[in-house]
Amino acid sequence: MKTLFLYTAVLLLLFSNSFTQTNKQDANPLVSFLEGKWHNYSILLSDNNPVNKEDYKETMSIKNDSVITITAHAYKDGKDLTRDMILIVKNDSVTMQQGKFIAKGTREGNVYYLKGYAGDKEYRFRLYTMGDKYVFHNEVWANGKIEMINMSYLERE
Repeated sequence: MKTLFLYTAVLLLLFSNSFTQTNKQDANPLVSFLEGKWHNYSILLSDNNPVNKEDYKETMSIKNDSVITITAHAYKDGKDLTRDMILIVKNDSVTMQQGKFIAKGTREGNVYYLKGYAGDKEYRFRLYTMGDKYVFHNEVWANGKIEMINMSYLERE
C-alpha cells in the first residue's frame, strides 16, 4: 500500500511538472516576454500633486498561457505586493484584465495599445516590449481631460 501511494505521488509530481512546462511553452508572446526579474523605474504625474518617483524590483512569473503573476518587491510599506494579470493575445488583438477591470486593444509589432473604463474614467495603455526593456505607459482621462500619467521603464535583470 505504501509503495502504491509512493508511485501515485511520483506520477502526480511528474504530471504537474509536465503541465507547468507545457503552460510556459504555450504562453502567448506578451506573457512570455514579461517573465523574469525586472528593475522598475516609475514616474507618476498628476495635476496639483508633486511628481511621484518610484524605484523597485519586480518578478513576473508565468501562471499559465495567459496569466502572469507580478510581484513588486518591497513596494508597499516595505512589503511585497503580488497580483495576477490576465493578458490574452490573439492575432493582433489584446485583452488585459486585473480583477474586474478590463482593457482591450490592438498590437502593432512590439507595441500594445489598450483602453478600458472604470466609473467615469477612461484608462489608456501603451506597452512597449523591446528586448531587455519594457515600457508601461498609462493615462487616466475624465471629462475629456487627462488627469494622471504613469510612465514605467523596466529593465531586465
